[in-house]
Amino acid sequence: LSIITKEKCFLSCYALPRSSIHPFFCDNSIIDYYLYQQEADRLRAQIIECNDSITYYENLNRLLRTDPETMERIVREQYHMQRQNEDIYIVE
Repeated sequence: LSIITKEKCFLSCYALPRSSIHPFFCDNSIIDYYLYQQEADRLRAQIIECNDSITYYENLNRLLRTDPETMERIVREQYHMQRQNEDIYIVE
């Protein structure tokens, strides 16, 4: 077996397009295409996840601005704030 160089790849890609080397070792190979598709799918899933997070926080922000009960609930849950004469027990 010999080492495949860029020059040999160029020859196999352009001079001998029906060769078995072409789909696997050239710059536009099937393997690279598959890897790029996997990366694109991963990034699409990440975009969907980020869009879901954005929607959640936009709704939460709207509720915090308009609904005082929601604001009190969030503050009490996340920052452990309490009313006067009230005891809080944190269970984890």
